[in-house]
Amino acid sequence: MELVASIASWMGLFFFFAIMVLAIVSIVLGLPGCWIIVAEAIIFALITKFDQGLGWWDLAALTAMAGAAELFEFLITAYGAKKFGASNKAILAALAGGLIGAFLLNTVVPIIGALLGAFLGVFVGAFLYTYAKERDRGQAFRAGLGAFMGRMGAVLVKGTIAVAMAAVIVTQVIHYL
Repeated sequence: MELVASIASWMGLFFFFAIMVLAIVSIVLGLPGCWIIVAEAIIFALITKFDQGLGWWDLAALTAMAGAAELFEFLITAYGAKKFGASNKAILAALAGGLIGAFLLNTVVPIIGALLGAFLGVFVGAFLYTYAKERDRGQAFRAGLGAFMGRMGAVLVKGTIAVAMAAVIVTQVIHYL
């Protein structure tokens, strides 16, 4: 019976870490990977009765990191667009375009379509809004490019924070194995 419990425990840890890796990858697709990591950490802590390395302070720190990641994602995307001349409404159009693009292209080519759609949608959203307002293709292209570059930077920063969150969890959990 002890062997079965040990195998089940190791399988649980394998799936726990696999979901964490998938959550990190999901950030590139525009999904809330940091919040998935927080939810997974809470579930782990509850299942283990806070006895396997993750405590309240860890969960609070992970929640703060996820909140910071979301804030940085928004600010960096907005900064990139603004730096290249996009208006505040063009920035909102870029964010909406990213969501719409991810959804639409994901229906055509799952996963890779969402990735491409998220990045292209940001560009198209800022481009279309700026072009409709300014009637200047050059300015619209710069706004779209800025939104695209901002999105790339935002994903990089948010992904880095997600990896740091995973490192916190792994170091805490492995310490108790």
